[in-house]
Amino acid sequence: MTLAHVAVIKNINNAVVKSKNFILQLVNVLGASLGGTTRRDTLADRLNPKRLKHILQQILNRKTILYWFAVLTFILTKVLIKYPNITEKYYSNSFYKIIATVLSKYSSLFPFSINDVFLITLIPLLLTIIVALILKKKCRKTMLPIIFKTIAIIYIGFYWLWGFNYFRHDIYKRLNIEANQITNENFNAAFYTLINQTNNLKVSFADFDKQITDSIIEKSYSKNAHLLAISYPLGKRRPKNMTISRFFAASGIGGYFGPFFNEIHLNKFIPPIQYPMILAHEKAHQFGITSEAEANFYAWFVCSKSQNEQIQYSASLYVLFHFLHYNKRQNNSIDAYKLISDDVANDIQIIRNYWSSLRYEPIEKVNTWFNDKYLKFNNIPNGVENYSGVVKLLIDYKRQSEI
Repeated sequence: MTLAHVAVIKNINNAVVKSKNFILQLVNVLGASLGGTTRRDTLADRLNPKRLKHILQQILNRKTILYWFAVLTFILTKVLIKYPNITEKYYSNSFYKIIATVLSKYSSLFPFSINDVFLITLIPLLLTIIVALILKKKCRKTMLPIIFKTIAIIYIGFYWLWGFNYFRHDIYKRLNIEANQITNENFNAAFYTLINQTNNLKVSFADFDKQITDSIIEKSYSKNAHLLAISYPLGKRRPKNMTISRFFAASGIGGYFGPFFNEIHLNKFIPPIQYPMILAHEKAHQFGITSEAEANFYAWFVCSKSQNEQIQYSASLYVLFHFLHYNKRQNNSIDAYKLISDDVANDIQIIRNYWSSLRYEPIEKVNTWFNDKYLKFNNIPNGVENYSGVVKLLIDYKRQSEI
């Protein structure tokens, strides 16, 4: 028996002991509240099947069962984060496969986003209820349970339908990539290579076609599924436009994955040159890839492995933005723009100007803050900085593939 097995058994034993003590205390307190348990009651009295059944019926009634399920879900998030192998085996590679296949099959029948309709309907409704609570105290008995149950349903639905994937093994474990520290030497080498590749891949998007692009990316995911350790097809990935694209464009958001109905959303304002990479990124999320850095890596991989020059250039240019950001943040000595061709530099400037023209700073700040807190709450410690984690992933992957 290995030390790892001993540690797991020890943790389980501790959990059992704590659970037993908790149940005894709960039975004692609840039993007393129900008028049956006294200090002289024996353990047998407290654990009498009839009494336990009566107590459980009081706890798990129709009014409270939803809250208990939410508590159970919360406990699972704390347990699974410590045992990613369990999440990987029983959720990501078992339960989620069924969820993704069924949900995406039916949601893909609709040309519009069911997720957006759900949220757009829900938010005004909750705001109306909150206003009613403030203005009319008499409404509290009926309105408060509605709010709490709605929050519980959203919380439970998010994790069971997709969110537990946050606690699976990371990409290094799944793809057997060796993690190394980024040094000036290996960063500069990867940066030079990426700049040269991007310069050579430069292509026009005058004849760009979204449907053809979608088909090619799907084929690339299918062909490379074994290399990326994903199950294909895992349902359907029909790209849908964001209902309020302009709002998200104000904060530079090009796409998102809707977990409640397993839908891929793309901003209507995405320029063609970025469309392939963002599409592939959101498809990665549908495959159960939660980390933004990992989704960027998967997108770069399938786009680079495609035989389409526009898709390859889109991926290379997208990743180049992250390398430029990292280079600037580290005060690196490389003057990248002396190496980048004029045509590629022009594309970079056009993209920056384009999103700047759509950006509205107050909305951007709120969305960035919310996204950062959301990622940190869900096992992504570095928050929004995780997007640029693709730099390290590419360096580690390329180093290993060259050995």
